[in-house]
Amino acid sequence: DVQKANWPGKLLFGTAASSITSVGGLATATFTGTVTGAAVGDLVIATPPAQLDARISFYALVTATNTVTVYLNNASASTASLTAGTWNLAVLDPVL
Repeated sequence: DVQKANWPGKLLFGTAASSITSVGGLATATFTGTVTGAAVGDLVIATPPAQLDARISFYALVTATNTVTVYLNNASASTASLTAGTWNLAVLDPVL
């Protein structure tokens, strides 16, 4: 693919399986996935397996070599439901 061929840094892909089906009010839940070649400081794009409850926000970080941690945050006072499944992960390092 043209974009991949022109990217000057790393472009890596992996997945993370989540069995989380709810996040309590004012709580955070986490799960990890593997992306071979990922390094702390790389950028991460995470895509959930289904639409998230409006009360849930998320972000993902490379927390160790080859390991991406996804953080699910519920800032509301009530429990939010989620669909368990496989998240797609993309890790980018724009600097060689």
